[in-house]
Amino acid sequence: MARRVAHRGERMSVRAPKDDEEARRARLKVALGGGRSIAEVIEEITGDAPDYRLVETVKERLKAAAVDGDAFDLAAFLREHAAWQEQWQ
Repeated sequence: MARRVAHRGERMSVRAPKDDEEARRARLKVALGGGRSIAEVIEEITGDAPDYRLVETVKERLKAAAVDGDAFDLAAFLREHAAWQEQWQ
């Protein structure tokens, strides 16, 4: 199955919510159709619906980036993940 992964130069950085209130607002926005879930963003980048393990991995990477105060380049992570998967198939 072909995957569409963000092209070189495309950057999609994401970050975790700053606090519980921002997290609550983000969940509400997604529930009301005004935002996108992590799974939807991953699918937009890759062209495939992600399995729950990939979504959970991305969530954990976001949490780690938030603790470190770093941005998380989601597109680059997904390119690396796709390359890693291809090596093991």
